[in-house]
Amino acid sequence: MTLPEVFDAAAPSIVGFISRLTAGVAGTPVPLFPPVFGTGFLVDADGIVATNRHVIEAFEHVPKHPQSGESDLAAILWLRGPSDVIQRAWQMLLVEVKNWAIVGTMSSTGPWYGQAAPDIGFVQLGVRAVPFLHLAEHDYYLRVGMNV
Repeated sequence: MTLPEVFDAAAPSIVGFISRLTAGVAGTPVPLFPPVFGTGFLVDADGIVATNRHVIEAFEHVPKHPQSGESDLAAILWLRGPSDVIQRAWQMLLVEVKNWAIVGTMSSTGPWYGQAAPDIGFVQLGVRAVPFLHLAEHDYYLRVGMNV
């Protein structure tokens, strides 16, 4: 695959996390692109996103709505425009963040050279039937220096 083909295949699964307050305040111009404080990628058509622990830990720092006190956390997805449009412009979709979880500590029966607490977590978005990055369904191992 060429790099543009890889990008076209993976891009619809990319998710950005933002505060809705930065998406535009009444009376001010909406920024062309809201500040993204973290990213992830969709791993399931039911809106499950894999991201980093530190991104989920940043969720608690997202400002609360001044009147309701609710979190202004949101996610954005980028979708390709219709194929009949020249350049197939990207469209940005604002999506609700429903739930999240952080992976706990690692356990191993052998040497482990990573962190005790993996930097990974999962987020559930309020969308369904979304394009996602298809991960390998089988175990694959890299064999270096062997004639296979």
